[in-house]
Amino acid sequence: MNYFEHHIGDYDEATAHLSACEDGIYSRLIRKYMATEKPLVNDVKALQRLVRARTREERDAVQIILDEFFELREDGWHQHRCDETIARYQDKQRKARASADARWSAQRSQSGGNANASADAMRSHSDGNANQAPVTKHQTPNPNPLGESTLSGPPDVRAKPAELSSAMRRSSIEAQPGDPRVIAAAEAGVTVATVEAACAEAKAAKPGQRINAGYVLTIAERWTRDAAAPRPAGNARASPQRTYHDERADVIAQLTGRKAAHQPVADGAIDVDASAATPRRLGT
Repeated sequence: MNYFEHHIGDYDEATAHLSACEDGIYSRLIRKYMATEKPLVNDVKALQRLVRARTREERDAVQIILDEFFELREDGWHQHRCDETIARYQDKQRKARASADARWSAQRSQSGGNANASADAMRSHSDGNANQAPVTKHQTPNPNPLGESTLSGPPDVRAKPAELSSAMRRSSIEAQPGDPRVIAAAEAGVTVATVEAACAEAKAAKPGQRINAGYVLTIAERWTRDAAAPRPAGNARASPQRTYHDERADVIAQLTGRKAAHQPVADGAIDVDASAATPRRLGT
């Protein structure tokens, strides 16, 4: 765990008799304990090296602190306050994972039910049409000859927090599935593909800098909200309306370098190439 509460009053009361060296050694041992979420190894020399105790005073302080504040058991040195804090943290993680799994199962069941209902409706519609007399007059022209849906379509199946955190770790960005920010992103419908694209965007925006999970998730959640927001009606002469899935696929492809950064546009429109400094008119 990367965060834990530190009660200053309780700590000062328990350590008021310690020297500055002993206090520093105790603080380092606690931080190692919490970071690994397990008891300290039963090897004093290894612990001295772990907390950088090099002088005689510092090495003696390690043994003094272990004897006074820790309890040696079969699996190592235990500290009761640390054990309680870690237990609460791990219990919260388990509950968060169980909640996410329950939402995932409910979403999957709902998607399966909708698919069955659509199939039944299609069969009923087809059976009804089979009994009708043929109509010889021309039908109304298809208002969307390209076959593209003008609706956003059903939402993608939500990703689990573990899948989002794994996607960030594959891009060398530290993230944990129990992080509340990761859980919130999963609940908001952020997909793995969106997170991967957000990682690429974050690294491009901050080359050579350390990127944290919060920055990536802010980008991914903004893209998800923008994609879900209703778009104003465009010019009737503009290119055929693109769906949210089309636009998101283009963004991901551009960021990952799989595709050119421009798309064909309607005749007479301005086409801007990502590698060109100035726009050009098609056909010139």
